[in-house]
Amino acid sequence: MKFSLLNKNNLKNLTFLLVALTQVGFLTGFIIFAYSNRYSIKKTLMIFDHTQRDDPVAYSGRSIDRKWANKLLKGGYILYFRHAERSKWLDSAIYDTLESEAHNNGINGTRYAENEYFGDATCLNKRGKIQAKAMKEHLDIINLPIGFVISSPICRARQTANIVFGGYQELNRDLVLRGRYTEDLKVRTNKLKNLFNKFPIRDGSNTIVTAHGGGLVASMFEKPSFGKKIKLAVDLKEGGFLVISRKNGKLKVEHSFRVFSDFSRHFYERK
Repeated sequence: MKFSLLNKNNLKNLTFLLVALTQVGFLTGFIIFAYSNRYSIKKTLMIFDHTQRDDPVAYSGRSIDRKWANKLLKGGYILYFRHAERSKWLDSAIYDTLESEAHNNGINGTRYAENEYFGDATCLNKRGKIQAKAMKEHLDIINLPIGFVISSPICRARQTANIVFGGYQELNRDLVLRGRYTEDLKVRTNKLKNLFNKFPIRDGSNTIVTAHGGGLVASMFEKPSFGKKIKLAVDLKEGGFLVISRKNGKLKVEHSFRVFSDFSRHFYERK
């Protein structure tokens, strides 16, 4: 008698096993997908749940944002702004390096990409210029006290400084975001700490930095209180900003306005 692995019973069992494994794999994949996208799913479900849509925060904003928005009117902080909107180009690092490195205008100089063939890759786009003008108007309305302004030499950061804050007093190459040069992380961290400790913070005004999403290093800051993460500029949308305090040579991220409207909304009340 010949023995065959592919008899009816074995085929039946093999089919059952394959179906079971497929179902387990699908279920596992669904669980991983659901967990990875839990916040998006929750937000979508809220659309269909009228009890969740009327969240008071959606109307009044976060109280912690309101607190910090008003504190900034007294000055005394470093405000690190991510530049306004730009077009996303493939491998934008090569253009940023051309602007900040490939020139004879000094180590903290710039090639002024707005006058170069690659200007569209490093400068603000049309929407970004409009966004920057709107930001300026809001800051003028609330009379935010602004003192010293320093910018990355990259076009989009300089344009943000020029449009929103009326110009800058200094450019510094160390504010160019990571990935544009080969560098040592510890050396970069120390450079940034020294730079931020040299900024003048004038009485009753805020020092402004206009730079990039990947321009800071977590280890340059004091660790926040237990259970919190240091919010760096990579968490910001274009136009958002960090509130940084400085005391006895130590830097601390006090607050993060992820988008500019998280800040500006608190100065307008619908009555």
